[in-house]
Amino acid sequence: MNYKINKKQFKMFEKECSKWIKYFGLLDWEVNIREEKRKVNYLAQTSVSFHNRIATIKVVKDWGKFETTNKEIKKTAFHEICEVMFYNVRYLAEARFLTESEIDPEIHKLIRILENTVFEESNA
Repeated sequence: MNYKINKKQFKMFEKECSKWIKYFGLLDWEVNIREEKRKVNYLAQTSVSFHNRIATIKVVKDWGKFETTNKEIKKTAFHEICEVMFYNVRYLAEARFLTESEIDPEIHKLIRILENTVFEESNA
């Protein structure tokens, strides 16, 4: 089966991002959310302009084999806002001559902890 995000689900994603931006107090960031129409190997991706405090989240329209349930859409929004929250960690670590392959697993470890605690508790 090939799952796709519809307009209603995209709006849900935007609303969920706003919820977590407020929850984590990330109000000093400008967060732009866009739809990614081309085929890629992720559900959403966040890119950041650190000095300008601007984050752009691209949500993939075609999720392929990943089911577009409300919970998965909300969890993906949570994950991308965590990417924004931990971006400073990534920035500082990269400035210390570490490689992305050393940094990325640690950031995702923290995000998974939050997904399995904060996110799960908020959707109980």
